[in-house]
Amino acid sequence: MKEAAGLNKTGYGKEDIFEKKQMGFYLHIPFCPNVCISCPYNKTPPVKEQVDRYLDCLKKEISLYAAKSHIQAAEFIFGHIGGGTPSSLLKEQLEDLLSHLKREFSFHKDAEITLETTPIDLTREKAVLLLEKGINRISIGAQSFVDEELRHIGRNYKKEAIVSCIRMLQEMGLEKINIDLMYGMPGQTMETWKETLKQAVELGLNSISFYNYIYLDTPQAIIRSMRGKVPPMPKEGLRDEMFYYAAGYLVKQGYEGFYADAFVKPGFKAGYAEGPWERHLNTIGLGACSLGNVKNHWYMNEPDLDEYMKKVESGRFPYGIGSRITPHDDLRRTMILGTKLCSIKRKDYLECYGVDFADLFKEEIHYLEDRGLAVLTDTTLEVTGPKGWFYLDNIGKVFFEEKYKRYPQPLGANISRFMEE
Repeated sequence: MKEAAGLNKTGYGKEDIFEKKQMGFYLHIPFCPNVCISCPYNKTPPVKEQVDRYLDCLKKEISLYAAKSHIQAAEFIFGHIGGGTPSSLLKEQLEDLLSHLKREFSFHKDAEITLETTPIDLTREKAVLLLEKGINRISIGAQSFVDEELRHIGRNYKKEAIVSCIRMLQEMGLEKINIDLMYGMPGQTMETWKETLKQAVELGLNSISFYNYIYLDTPQAIIRSMRGKVPPMPKEGLRDEMFYYAAGYLVKQGYEGFYADAFVKPGFKAGYAEGPWERHLNTIGLGACSLGNVKNHWYMNEPDLDEYMKKVESGRFPYGIGSRITPHDDLRRTMILGTKLCSIKRKDYLECYGVDFADLFKEEIHYLEDRGLAVLTDTTLEVTGPKGWFYLDNIGKVFFEEKYKRYPQPLGANISRFMEE
């Protein structure tokens, strides 16, 4: 994998103009057999006819991209298959979809491809298939190792299933395993949170992510709360303490802060974040509501499943919204995304854009340093943990243009021509 240094704004280095351009993809599977009441993502329970139609559209969308010359000249070095629950697809459906991806796109021999799963949707048979098809990183939505907490948030599995899934993958020789946890859940205490973190570390995981539990005022959630089936959530102060404890504990255990709520052992940063955020690589968004960044444009696909499928079936790219990334925007975008990775290298930025960000964003960097959120060295801008990790999203906003701080979404932008040859 080539280093970011030497890349220009097209993604090519000075000496590798005839080599394949590196890029990645995000592919969205919106189906979940058990839709959780706290999940904010684009998801729906699976209905066979809709699932079959959606998968056919996904393959057609992949082929639409594969027909473009700049995609044919590309080599995919990372990918992320999220949802929803991608592993809830049948083994045959997974095999068909992944085989189509491999036929249409050119992949680097060391490409990192992640797939999301729950502990109970990934059978041994599916796991064997995934590893054979090039999936070499699995992210497990575990949330907690406390059975009562899992029940309170509507999860249909217990601690035993989580441990069994992790052990199965480890026995199969998979090194890159991430686990997602939640803090601030109904009924959770600092003691149970500490126990969950301890269990995750003792399982030998090289990547641990944790997220603040989101309470959504859905009818189901309100009814469960009114009937007393869900205990109260921890107060905001305690949730903050949970974040700071987790960050400090994981650092002591040898993990590095990767972005706000992800901690990894050295050498295990996720390619789907590192590629586009640190190395300025293009990412294709595939599926409903997916995000992409291609040919100096960003875009989001139609979030509505029917609208997405209608556009693809008519032979069109299913864009819903997007905008051109100007050279001026790109200078700021790299700072915004780079700080989410907790560190930006001055040498890489200088070789990519021909300017030192320490000179370009002097006021913004001083603002962060004065508040103990970041420190500028001779080589990098480093976000300081754990305080900087806690405020990571706000740190990135420091680099927004003034007009975007209030209205960050460029609605109504015309991007219909950005994929033209």
